[in-house]
Amino acid sequence: MSEQQQKTNQNKEWYKHGWGLVAAILLFPYFLIWYAWAKSKWSKNVKIAVTAVVVVVMLPILIGIATTDTSTDTSSNSSQASNETTQAESEPAEQEESNTTTIDRLWVAADETTGRNNVEINFDESTGTAFLSYYDESFWDEEDAIETTYTNFVGWGKEIANISEVAGIEVESRTDFTDDRGETDEEMAVKVTMSTEKFLDYNWEGLEYKPIHRQIQRTGDYLCTLLYSLTLLT
Repeated sequence: MSEQQQKTNQNKEWYKHGWGLVAAILLFPYFLIWYAWAKSKWSKNVKIAVTAVVVVVMLPILIGIATTDTSTDTSSNSSQASNETTQAESEPAEQEESNTTTIDRLWVAADETTGRNNVEINFDESTGTAFLSYYDESFWDEEDAIETTYTNFVGWGKEIANISEVAGIEVESRTDFTDDRGETDEEMAVKVTMSTEKFLDYNWEGLEYKPIHRQIQRTGDYLCTLLYSLTLLT
């Protein structure tokens, strides 16, 4: 390459070089404004018109890009905040569940059946037997005491049978009895005991509106204790 060609290349405008042409194309709107005002011999009105056209074309594009970025950031922040809130809410719930004892769960189950008034609940960890004993002064006779106790037995059993620690279910009803000397005392009226395995064999929904105590008695899957020697106080 001759010295004259080298000088010619050095005197070329940057945008007339290969790399400059690529940059000008990539940044064409900005390049056009710069070229109109810095290099062209266009009239002032033409320069203003070119600048105005570029601004009108580019402004909506720039606003759209900025809006998209803002929406993305907002969505990302909202998602992160939601995840943090969900995690914060789930952690106490998991911690509360892990701190709940078997006795606590048995009491919660009683809320759906007998309630908590005049009720005693125990759990034998060695045998896995859950005990519920409740007082009821409203029994009319032995048949009513048996039917009511069985109903409560089934209701409480359905709530606790799926607790892994519970291997047996026992429900006892108590009421006031008067002996042959006229002495009144609170005693056990009916006690029903059944293993959880046997309890889960029953389709209790299918036995709804049927005399449950007679149905269970036919199967022999239960142990029932009655106080026949005393007379209910009415």
